[in-house]
Amino acid sequence: MKSLFKPFFVNDPHQDPGLLIKLFGRKDFFIIDLGDISRLTVKTILKISRVFITHTHIDHFFGFDGLLRTSLSKKEPIHIYGPKGIIKNVYGKLLGYTWNLITEYPISINVHEISKNFITTYLFSAQKKFKKIFVSKEEITNSIIYEDQEIIIKAIELDHKIPVLAYYLKEKKRVNVKKDVLNELCLKPGPWLSDLKKIVISDAKLEDTLIKIPDYGEMLASELAKKLLIIKEGESIVYITDIVYSKKNLSKITNYFKEPDILFCEAFFTTEDINRAKERYHLTAKQAREISEMIRAKKLIIFHFSPRYKGNFSKIYEEAGLK
Repeated sequence: MKSLFKPFFVNDPHQDPGLLIKLFGRKDFFIIDLGDISRLTVKTILKISRVFITHTHIDHFFGFDGLLRTSLSKKEPIHIYGPKGIIKNVYGKLLGYTWNLITEYPISINVHEISKNFITTYLFSAQKKFKKIFVSKEEITNSIIYEDQEIIIKAIELDHKIPVLAYYLKEKKRVNVKKDVLNELCLKPGPWLSDLKKIVISDAKLEDTLIKIPDYGEMLASELAKKLLIIKEGESIVYITDIVYSKKNLSKITNYFKEPDILFCEAFFTTEDINRAKERYHLTAKQAREISEMIRAKKLIIFHFSPRYKGNFSKIYEEAGLK
């Protein structure tokens, strides 16, 4: 079965963080952190619909200007999520430019600030010369900051001497069609098949729902699902970077993030530089491995290495138990 999430890093492990996530069967991309994105094509940047920022240190937010410049003619809204201060930081970026000739452009940016169990949203649109417009302030339930028919995304606030967000992306269910059975039953693919998948993913009562199939008639969703669909638990991703290895951080991580398919975790230092790691509020490769074991991640992928190890990154991988 094909996974919904197709994640890959924009840059090398010792360069600016940015995890681009292609969504199978969808036209848009998500990205976590927005470091240098100059390697991305214009076509790819224009497909980014949602940006999840951990914090706004320059190596995690430098790419905002590139995203903005490329997306001025983008008709679909861009959504940016981040910790306390993200609204001020985006607004500050926008204030750095002159926008007297911008009102004919369609771009609009919704900035969602996550702080103290609330998500506050402001709109910045070219039509309004990127003035700061309040949209809403809502309480967050179960750490969920975004949800659609296929995906749930959670965020928790951790400590990097400033608030920093860690993210959890979960595919609700993985649903694939048994094409051979579809052919055996002489059923033609169509919108009804998508409707059936949506009903299954939403956990609706299948036995109470009828699906209309063109040139065939009606069938119960429960019967169709049993015959036609392969249903499995959806995959999940956790992304953690720029945190100190503390009891408070570890407690939050282990309480909210359990058994992800992939943990993307920073490994900025090796244990020989553990004192430096404490001073800089970063993790060592060994600590990344320990976090992976604590939350029982099926796979660990490390990134965000200090440039001081350039030419000898094997030490980091060895310490993380990946070589």
